[in-house]
Amino acid sequence: VFQKPRVAALSTGDELLGPGRSLSSGKIYDANGPAIMSALSAWSADAVDFGIVGDEPRKIKAKLKSALSRCDAVLVCGGVSVGDFDYTKSMLESLGVKTIFWKVKIKPGKPLFFGVYKGKNGTPKPVFGLPGNPVSVLVCLEEFVRPALDAMQGAAPKISRYHLRGKAVNGFVLPKERQQRLFCEATQSGLGFSLRIVPRQASHMAAACSKANALAAPAQGVSRVKPGDVLPFRWLN
Repeated sequence: VFQKPRVAALSTGDELLGPGRSLSSGKIYDANGPAIMSALSAWSADAVDFGIVGDEPRKIKAKLKSALSRCDAVLVCGGVSVGDFDYTKSMLESLGVKTIFWKVKIKPGKPLFFGVYKGKNGTPKPVFGLPGNPVSVLVCLEEFVRPALDAMQGAAPKISRYHLRGKAVNGFVLPKERQQRLFCEATQSGLGFSLRIVPRQASHMAAACSKANALAAPAQGVSRVKPGDVLPFRWLN
């Protein structure tokens, strides 16, 4: 028996508004907060919503300090890239979070930050600085956060998460410098699995990816997926 991990979720950005508020110039709705809270609930975590904080280092630090003291893991969206108002990484480090890695060679999701914080009892707490774009967040949640939460609850899988294989129905142009994660609609027949790659995927196009039930991982360095190519994939559930 394992205790549910208590996980903090925080979104950063002056441009963000919560659901139900009226949009004004320069503002967008916070899509990441609800997505994270939903995912944490589905993955048997005790989610704690820390809401939205603007791009002010003092306020960001205060929220993060509270999250680190109250929770077993922390997820914070935005502020982990190299822009003028990206304060999250520096604020985490100032609170004693040890950087394990920063930036990954996948697309979308490159600016991901991962660190570890040791609380008063010495127990290490995983800390994820997630990108700001919503599809990047979805990929990082599935590829990095979910395995960490599973491990915290005793999971020790013996097989690769991408052990399934499916044939691409349509094509897709890939970046050479990073490994693409492709949202797909997977179907099964007597001949195996077919993967219809969701067209026009980009890190800001969350609505398009809502149709997907699978995530495929073509090899890095391949410039294009062609119809009929076999891709490793896994289910999104």
